[in-house]
Amino acid sequence: MFKLNSLSLRSRFLIAPAIGLILTLVIFFKSYVLINDHSELLTDLHNTELPKLAEATRAMVLLSQHNSHLHDLLIHSEVDENPQELFKEGQRFLLEYEELELYFSLWTHDSSYYISEYAPKSDIDYLLGKIKNLLGLYKREVIAAIDFSVSFSNHNHKHDAEEENQYLQRADTIMRDLNDIFLTLSKLHTLKLKQRSRTFTAAKSNQTMTTLISLLLMSLMLLSALFFSRHLSKAIEMINKSIISLAKGDTDIELPDVKSQDLTQIVGALTTFQGVLIKKDEQQQELASAVTELTLSQDRYFNLLNISATAIITVDQNLDVVLFNLAAEKIYGFKCNEMIGQSVAMLIPKADRVNYKRKLKVFSKTKGGYSLFEEEVIRNAIRKNGEVFPVEMRLGKTKAGDNMLMTMSITDVTDRVKSEQEIRHQAHYDSLTGLPNRLLSLNRLTEYMSVAKQKGAMVGVMFLDLDDFKKINDSMGHEAGDLLLVEAAKRLRGMIDHIGTVGRLGGDEFIVLLRELESVEKAKVLAKELVLCFRDPFTVDGRKIVLTSSIGLSFYPEDATTSSGVLRNADAAMYHSKKLGRNTYSLFTPDMGEGVSRRLLLEEQMRGGLGRDEFSLNYQPKIDLRNNRVTGVEALVRWENEELGKVSPDEFISVAEHSGLIVELGQFVIFEALRSMKAWADSGFEISVAINLSPRQFHDLNLIPFIKNTIQTFKVDPTLIELEITEGVLMSGHRFITDALQSLNEMGIKLAMDDFGTGFSSLSYLRKYSFDTLKIDRSFIADLMEDEEDRALVDAIISMAHSLGLDVVAEGVETIDQVDYLTLQGCEYAQGFLKGRPMTFNALTKSLEGERRLLAEPSVA
Repeated sequence: MFKLNSLSLRSRFLIAPAIGLILTLVIFFKSYVLINDHSELLTDLHNTELPKLAEATRAMVLLSQHNSHLHDLLIHSEVDENPQELFKEGQRFLLEYEELELYFSLWTHDSSYYISEYAPKSDIDYLLGKIKNLLGLYKREVIAAIDFSVSFSNHNHKHDAEEENQYLQRADTIMRDLNDIFLTLSKLHTLKLKQRSRTFTAAKSNQTMTTLISLLLMSLMLLSALFFSRHLSKAIEMINKSIISLAKGDTDIELPDVKSQDLTQIVGALTTFQGVLIKKDEQQQELASAVTELTLSQDRYFNLLNISATAIITVDQNLDVVLFNLAAEKIYGFKCNEMIGQSVAMLIPKADRVNYKRKLKVFSKTKGGYSLFEEEVIRNAIRKNGEVFPVEMRLGKTKAGDNMLMTMSITDVTDRVKSEQEIRHQAHYDSLTGLPNRLLSLNRLTEYMSVAKQKGAMVGVMFLDLDDFKKINDSMGHEAGDLLLVEAAKRLRGMIDHIGTVGRLGGDEFIVLLRELESVEKAKVLAKELVLCFRDPFTVDGRKIVLTSSIGLSFYPEDATTSSGVLRNADAAMYHSKKLGRNTYSLFTPDMGEGVSRRLLLEEQMRGGLGRDEFSLNYQPKIDLRNNRVTGVEALVRWENEELGKVSPDEFISVAEHSGLIVELGQFVIFEALRSMKAWADSGFEISVAINLSPRQFHDLNLIPFIKNTIQTFKVDPTLIELEITEGVLMSGHRFITDALQSLNEMGIKLAMDDFGTGFSSLSYLRKYSFDTLKIDRSFIADLMEDEEDRALVDAIISMAHSLGLDVVAEGVETIDQVDYLTLQGCEYAQGFLKGRPMTFNALTKSLEGERRLLAEPSVA
């Protein structure tokens, strides 16, 4: 017997229905055959055998009766003399025969069909033909007998018994022959009847067999159903319980151990499903943890949003607000619940709304990544109270599902904008007088010249310098000098603003620009009025001060066609007025330009000189008077030009200051000085380097970053760097100068007050700023031994510096007596030709190496 386990579950479940189907088909076909056999048997019995035998017997009986009637008719003719009655009786007899003949004809036709299978057709046709012939002969004999009896009665002849017997004998003979034939046919029908009887018996036997087979198949189907049910129900029940448990989420189940391939596949699938559920539980736990973490992250996110000082506002595609943090509430004055769902247009001034919303719409439709930011821009916004204020905004967009969200990071930059405006104002306007500074004045000159060129007009330029203003500073102080400058600016502005621009170039120098000037004469009249207006006394601190001015005039395009040319000529004319004794004005003439040409040539050559490596540094030693050793150097810039030769620092430094080249030149000095310092440190020489800074350099916002970067580049000790500044740097009192000095001090860089005693020499500067060193100007040292006043001043400076904790450096020391005196007074350091002239890097390095060798040699007792 084959193994059931090798069958698939589907095949095993199909066995019982298959057996049922086979049983049904068998019963159907067996029943069909049996019913068909019975039907044929009954049909044959009905149509042929028994009925036909009965009919054959009846036919012979009728024929015998007819033959008896024939005998009776002949006998009756012997006694009955009525011929008519005999004729009628003969006619009736003949009609009966015709009916009998018709009956025999139908019977013989049907019999030929039903018995054809039991005898050759030719024999059956012969018998049936013989029956037909015999019936014909019998009919003739009947007719002849009737004619004989009728004719015998009509003629009253004596009855001929012999002839009558002949008729009867011939009729009887025919009857015997017919009887024999019918007996033969009856035998054939009997044979068929027996065959049908055997068929019936076989059909009955088939019925019994079919019944037995049906019972057998039904039993087999029942047994197989019971077998498979018992074989599979337990495993299926366990599998069903496992499925129910898994459906409820219970993964801690024991799956059945089955051998069936299909059930094994099901169990395998359940095992996989169990693993999936277990993994799903783990994922759900992870998801729960992730949701918890996400919730915490979301809380942290909203906390960060709300503690951020930056306003965060998110809008949807319709520009309706969907997020509004606490910083936004503080900046705009609206509460979050007031803005959620409202249009962002509420935060935009009406004048800007259309353009603003259009830009937001365009930005929302731009292609690219879903995180895209514009450059920071300054835009106007409006508070709840209607106040318009500037904000800085960064705009980004993200996609949330099918919705596009735009997030704005907004900072209130009101203070910064004000600061920037102040910075721009400081960059273009003089902080003391409020007049346009040199930069703005030159820009306006360019504008005036452009308009004048188009209209064919002139532009007048005046350089105005206050005469002997330095004396007022020295005698009354810088505060009084500043007040005087402010009053002078007011007078100039009152006379010029309606026809041009008044600017301050620096110090006591002003510039006047006259736009669309009609004639030189009008400018001359105005220059004379300006000279006269300064003759009226100024009141400063209750004192009347008379101040005069010197003015130089130049015109575009008569004197020059460029702004630099016009300025140069006006400057030359102003210096000419100074030479004339001041308190006057002068118009430019070509012969005044020689001095200006020199300055311009210096400026021109200086611009290219840095690129051509024409500048270099010399270093003047600073001697410690206590041990006569070199402890530091001062960096001094030198210039040697191919065309001009060696140019004195006194000449080119002022030009650099005036042209602005001092910034670039100052960076060169700082870079080279620190590079030398690095080289000396690598050689074992720990000496300080002093570098001069001009007031103009402090206007450079890159000064402090440049110094920091250079220190980092060469990795030098910032405490060995000393920056020398003059009182002129501190006089303006600008905040950016204070911040710069503070930054330098925090870096560890030392500060030195240079040329002390030549200016106002306010002690407040020494107290306010963290100076480390005070340098006495060479003008006090030159006559130190001959001038008692100079000695008294030097003594006072040294004493004061020591009281403030400052070191003192004396400049211009050239004699032994000066050294002895300064040492006696406690001066720590000295610079001058006596102790060392300025020298190149290589020369100074050799000098330092020589000094080191001398110190290394053992002393001679």
